[in-house]
Amino acid sequence: MALDFTLKRHYSQDNVKFTPALLPDAKKPYNLKAVHQPELDIHGVASKAEVHNIATSPKIIEEGLSAGLELLYYLAAEGYKIKPPLFNLRIRVPGEYDRGETHLPGGVFPEARLQVSAAFRSCLRDKVELEFDGIEVSEGFIAQALDNATGLIDEFEELLNNFSAGQIYGIIWSGVTSAVRFHREKHPPAQNAAKAVITNCQKYGEKALIEKWNVKTFSRIKELPQSSFSKYLFNRVLRIGDDGFNMKPDINNIITDYQMDET
Repeated sequence: MALDFTLKRHYSQDNVKFTPALLPDAKKPYNLKAVHQPELDIHGVASKAEVHNIATSPKIIEEGLSAGLELLYYLAAEGYKIKPPLFNLRIRVPGEYDRGETHLPGGVFPEARLQVSAAFRSCLRDKVELEFDGIEVSEGFIAQALDNATGLIDEFEELLNNFSAGQIYGIIWSGVTSAVRFHREKHPPAQNAAKAVITNCQKYGEKALIEKWNVKTFSRIKELPQSSFSKYLFNRVLRIGDDGFNMKPDINNIITDYQMDET
């Protein structure tokens, strides 16, 4: 089934704000960032049907989305390349091999790759109007840099599962440094150099896991002091102090430390 994004669709409007361009060698001082609406789960999506003149009842939409996504979950895991109207989904196996392996190295797992479909890209190009709405300066430096680079912050989920925040600072520093060198030596389009930041970080993380590197932990950035909420969470609730920044996430460590404090 092909979905016609032009069918019964009016122009959509999205607000955008200027954000400081933090990537090295940026030709202009600001990027534009979409101002997103609140996050919607499946129930929230279904509840918006009437607003957009969708005749199908929200209950049927919610049930259909839930069942359809569950089916996509199994099919993608079985190796099918999924191509619904909004996106393309496939499985990728990271790492480098000699051809004689019979299993994946420790710490390496299949990954999902999600790409926006050509039809939806065309919809965004032809049917979305932008309203410029001032300057946004409240986000952290690293989050801004990643979002400005590719908008693929979710790609860092695997890194966040395997490395501490301090180690990820170091991985990002390495990725940005390599991308800047690539940009200066090869003079690619700026967007290509920006995307290289994400690619470099992913490759570094994969290789570090496979070869069991001792990844250096960076200190906190002085321009980004620990927030009061973070202090309360790690010092008073979880009781792990700076381990929340210097050690990779591990629920067993948190439980062990908490039990030791209780005794």
